[in-house]
Amino acid sequence: MSESEYERKHELECLRLASDLMYMAGNTLNPDLKAHCLRMAQIWTDQIRAH
Repeated sequence: MSESEYERKHELECLRLASDLMYMAGNTLNPDLKAHCLRMAQIWTDQIRAH
């Protein structure tokens, strides 16, 4: 696998994780869990920018 293919797969995986976390945040009534999911989604989104 070339480096550009690896980077693209990494970006897509980060986006998938961030999307899943945002979905979970939107479906919980627990404010602490919601905040945690949103923080984790931001971390995965930041991974894309840092790469």
